Amino acid sequence: MDVPKIRRDNLHQLVSQHGGVVALAHRIDRDASQISRYLATTGKSHRHIGNKMAAHIERSLSLPAGWLSTPHHLSLPQHPLVNAACQYLNTSPDPKVADIIAALLQALTPPR
Repeated sequence: MDVPKIRRDNLHQLVSQHGGVVALAHRIDRDASQISRYLATTGKSHRHIGNKMAAHIERSLSLPAGWLSTPHHLSLPQHPLVNAACQYLNTSPDPKVADIIAALLQALTPPR
């Protein structure tokens, strides 16, 4: 699973937990339309959640660094390297390196 899809899936989860798009947007100090664009899967308004926005969401909601980039519907092994890889995904200035880390995380994720 690619990082943009993981982030979108986790954003859906956060929207549910926080009472909807408007409530979540208010909680992270962003416009609801911006959250809606991140939730869209196709169309002109569709946007991916970038590293800076992912880190902002995590800070705003007091989530651990890398939380948004980690698949939560699957059980990831609890290991410091997995946590470090997730954190690096949000801070990597090089998209190629971030893609490699995401592929490693996917390989570490047990099948459903």
